Amino acid sequence: MSFLSPRHRFQFSLRTLLIAVTLLAVLCGYVAHEAKIVATRTAWLVARPALSDFPSFSHIIIVLAPCDKNRSPSFLRRWFGDERQEAIEILGRSSAAEVKQITALFPEATVFKDDRRH
Repeated sequence: MSFLSPRHRFQFSLRTLLIAVTLLAVLCGYVAHEAKIVATRTAWLVARPALSDFPSFSHIIIVLAPCDKNRSPSFLRRWFGDERQEAIEILGRSSAAEVKQITALFPEATVFKDDRRH
């Protein structure tokens, strides 16, 4: 019967260590990217509160309702505090670049632009 000495029990090759560190770095990068998306979306929503009671403003954004689970953010983003959005209505004058930014920031939401109300 052969016993391994405690010193030789956990030996790894340099290649195994490199693969493990690389996988850990990729995982940490993914988590950081998802956290950044959540922070950006939350900051955007906090900076533009739903002001549906004040239609006289020239630039209002209304977040209408949460959407269904099929189009929701990933589990990791929900764990970080992200919420899914069903629709976002932009009232008043806004540029096409801003509408494009909102659409990219909330891909699960339907973005409505209404220029009639100012």
